[in-house]
Amino acid sequence: MTEAAPLTPPAAGSGPPQALLGHTVDSPAPGLWVHQPARGYRYAMDPLLLVGFVIEGTPPGAERRFIELGTGGGIAALLLARQGWVGEGIDVQQSPLALARRSASDSGLSARVRFTEADGRGWLRGGATSAPVALCNPPYWPAQSGPLPADPVVAASRFALHGDLDALIPALAAMGERVALVLPLARVGEAARLLSAAGRPVRRRLDLLPRLGLIEGGSGEAPSSPREEAPLRVDGDHSPRVQALYAAAGAALPMGGR
Repeated sequence: MTEAAPLTPPAAGSGPPQALLGHTVDSPAPGLWVHQPARGYRYAMDPLLLVGFVIEGTPPGAERRFIELGTGGGIAALLLARQGWVGEGIDVQQSPLALARRSASDSGLSARVRFTEADGRGWLRGGATSAPVALCNPPYWPAQSGPLPADPVVAASRFALHGDLDALIPALAAMGERVALVLPLARVGEAARLLSAAGRPVRRRLDLLPRLGLIEGGSGEAPSSPREEAPLRVDGDHSPRVQALYAAAGAALPMGGR
């Protein structure tokens, strides 16, 4: 993959593409059209905040390439591509990847982002690519921690049916020099330990109360004091800090709370 060229703004007045039966076409950012099931797995605010966090932490002039592990319907990868990045979203599930590819095509982003069906835990075997940034919005809970939803895509998005953090974080460390995740607050400490063990000690952290944490690890020696912002609340009206994360991602801010 080559580094991103300057982004061409979407054509003014271009309307939404035709939705598939049982699906919707949503526009989280101008010119970005995202196909997703009307019922079933749909993106929330978590990946949008993660994209803003990644972009904020990228120095001016740095190479803007990424790999997203567990991309699902591709919302994070699509937002990054819209912001001028080039990368790849990988997932083990075929049906959400088909929607991600359709979204990329309808949004004019197929030259910037590709979507690949693969098990990320073995991604670098056989000469697969790496990138400066690897990101993930992983399933939040271990496979046996609760009843599984009937929808297999929803089940895999909530529970670690294809690898928990102890498998995903070493894979992410092999994919990227920087590793960024959005997680439940209850698992941020676990993720920090795994990042350190994988050679990507924590460099940035932002807690989004009451439930989420954003965390980034990087290569090299562990910093004596990671950059840790004061916790924010995101369960009511959006604070200026949350608005800044959405703005960095190029995403429209939802009205009110989540």
